[in-house]
Amino acid sequence: MEDRLVFDSRYRVGVEQVDLEHQKLFELAGRIYDSISLDVIVPMHEIRTAINELIDCTRSHFAHEELLMENSAYPHLEDHRALHADLIARIEDFEIQAEKAELLTPVDVYEFLCSWLGEHILTNDRMFGEFISHRAAALHS
Repeated sequence: MEDRLVFDSRYRVGVEQVDLEHQKLFELAGRIYDSISLDVIVPMHEIRTAINELIDCTRSHFAHEELLMENSAYPHLEDHRALHADLIARIEDFEIQAEKAELLTPVDVYEFLCSWLGEHILTNDRMFGEFISHRAAALHS
């Protein structure tokens, strides 16, 4: 299993509300990591509850982030929305698999979300942060 995903300065995009929401997502992912990596047996329903909370928080974050992008006339909004839609579709597949009791482990979900979340923030969300930063600098000059 991948290491525990930890929010640090690498993941800051420079938009305070987005950074706070990303930090919350990392905390939720960390709870999932802890529940599946400790030497204690955690009931599956508790792990699923934590995964569902992370999924709900991710959906809410995406909606908020897209609204910020829309309000700031971010030129890559539609591409970013498509990336979010892709992740939501993948998450919904995980939910369907879990409901059907198909072979799906919390580790699978954790590793997918962490790799997607980390990569997405470091590339796509950072581009938005740079856009906002350049826009603010242009307004103040």
